[in-house]
Amino acid sequence: MAYTLTFSIIIPLCHRGQLLRKALASLGRLDFPPEEMEVLISGPVDDDDSRRTVETEAASARFPIRYVSSYSPSRPAALNAACTVARGKYLVFLDDDCFAAQDWLTRLMETLENEPNVGVVGGVDELIGGSSSFDLALDSILGSSLATGGCRRGTGTRVAKYYPKLWNMAMPRQVALEIATKRGSRTQVFDETLTVYEDVDLADRAECLDKRLVFAPRVRVSHRRETTFLETLRRDFDMARTCRVLRVHRLPHSMLVAAVLTALVLLVLTPLFSACGVALLVGLGIYSLLLATVAAQGFLRTRQPVILLLIPALMVSLHAARAFGYILGRWRPDRTAG
Repeated sequence: MAYTLTFSIIIPLCHRGQLLRKALASLGRLDFPPEEMEVLISGPVDDDDSRRTVETEAASARFPIRYVSSYSPSRPAALNAACTVARGKYLVFLDDDCFAAQDWLTRLMETLENEPNVGVVGGVDELIGGSSSFDLALDSILGSSLATGGCRRGTGTRVAKYYPKLWNMAMPRQVALEIATKRGSRTQVFDETLTVYEDVDLADRAECLDKRLVFAPRVRVSHRRETTFLETLRRDFDMARTCRVLRVHRLPHSMLVAAVLTALVLLVLTPLFSACGVALLVGLGIYSLLLATVAAQGFLRTRQPVILLLIPALMVSLHAARAFGYILGRWRPDRTAG
């Protein structure tokens, strides 16, 4: 198959506005040849404000920028719409609240050329300077193996499998087409039945084709975490339910569920058996020590005292949301059927 460009950068709309403008501005500073890339902004067909923003930026850009309309409100549908019209040999995905480093595509190209049998490449995100205390606390948790099992990094100690994330991810277009064809439609690269973790599902399907998931720590973007406490809880709950549907991240979620159920059983039995109360206190003590460790690491990195309170609160909430989300999730009867 012939390709007219090297990279098609696909940005699904979420935050829009000034963040989208900054994301596009960061792409304008890339050291990669502009004639070898295009940028596709994918969003609702009726989002006139974002369309005008894209048209304004496209007028002065050194590379093609297009708005791709999606007739469905779901992010996977918007991604599929962009994948269908992409002209690049490689599909590259970026969130609209992420800003690419100047050597972003250059480092990505090095990885794609040097790694054999690539299915999906995942880079890293670095919290942008000047972020709020909440954002700093959340970033500390997401980067901690004790909090998330280390699933956001492809190296180091972890109990959760690494999957590249959509905010900084790339794959050969041919692999994307193979995945879509196996679903039964060349336009369905992403699963449009999912509301979260469509990137994890895609990476998992790439592995089913015997392709490799590659972690590329030098492929970097800066990230603004535009979220709230309640939004974070809701998303963690939905992610856990989706993990059970997709049958991924089984070990960390099973460990969380076992810990929560054991604590509840010990709590119920404590009035009847004093040994249960002792066991519950020991377990809570160990968990509190883990919370304190992550909080101390966050404080040493940020030097903000409020982090010592925010991190434990966020971590307990994250674990609870993940545990109960996984319990209430469902199994997909045939994982390979699409």
